[in-house]
Amino acid sequence: MMTVMFFNTENFYAPQGLETSSFPRAMPPDFKWNLHRYNEKMVRFCQMLESFRTEFGTLPDLLGLSEIGGRRVIRDITQQSIFQQQYDYCHYESLDERGVDTALLYHTPTYELISAEPISFVFEMEGINGTYLDTTRDVLHCQLRIRATSQLFHVFVLHLPSKREQDVNQPKRQLILQRLLNKLKYLRSTERAPIILMGDFNENSTAELLANFYKDATDMIFQNGFRDLYQAQNFSTFHLAQGLLFDQILVSKEKNEASFLVERAGVFAPPTLKSWHRKSKGRPFRTFAGGKYIGGLSDHFPVYSMIRT
Repeated sequence: MMTVMFFNTENFYAPQGLETSSFPRAMPPDFKWNLHRYNEKMVRFCQMLESFRTEFGTLPDLLGLSEIGGRRVIRDITQQSIFQQQYDYCHYESLDERGVDTALLYHTPTYELISAEPISFVFEMEGINGTYLDTTRDVLHCQLRIRATSQLFHVFVLHLPSKREQDVNQPKRQLILQRLLNKLKYLRSTERAPIILMGDFNENSTAELLANFYKDATDMIFQNGFRDLYQAQNFSTFHLAQGLLFDQILVSKEKNEASFLVERAGVFAPPTLKSWHRKSKGRPFRTFAGGKYIGGLSDHFPVYSMIRT
């Protein structure tokens, strides 16, 4: 059984002076991010994983992350004692305007990383002073092998552009999904390796954009247990009064038989990850709210899938 988790970590930056990235990456100065708050967030991150292990008897085999603010952060995460030096990571620095990336941790005794690449996107935008170039987070593509069976499979970790400003980024999400679909079709035409697609889609599973993605996948069928979860009002994040399930894990299967079979999917939302404040009770206990530090882990709950390989 393969246990897969995806988690939007909410602005997980290293404190000023500790980052070693090639591109500028820092929390906005008004947020007063420092080593103490960074360490506190790291402790909460490990406590979340310990809670997951207590409930399910295992850590995730694969852990996809978004909003990672540079290589120092992902290196520090992997070196935490909870991983017992049995996890490695794949991460590339993107040209995202906020300086946040996607990353993948994997259990090295069980899985071997065969290849990896970032899929980058640059958009030509129209502004009041003419055209300009805009960037976003890379989609991380990894090919791995299960050591025990030599089974190859692909993992994509994504964080699509947000729904801010009356969803001005919807065309960007559409373009990224179309380019990603072309990549998936190519992989399926050259090999039959299973594909895991996980991330923050900034779309619910019932959205037209994802429905079109499924429709255009032709010979690919995706197992997505998060559609039923969303319809049952299981949410991973919230905006104003609206519950959302933007965080999802999709798994490909053959039309006639599944090489990877999703047996369970869920939102991991134990009491320790929830806010107890009257106005936000039951929602994720965030690190920041309106620029004010409140000390929680993230504005998203992690999501997970149990996959029979």
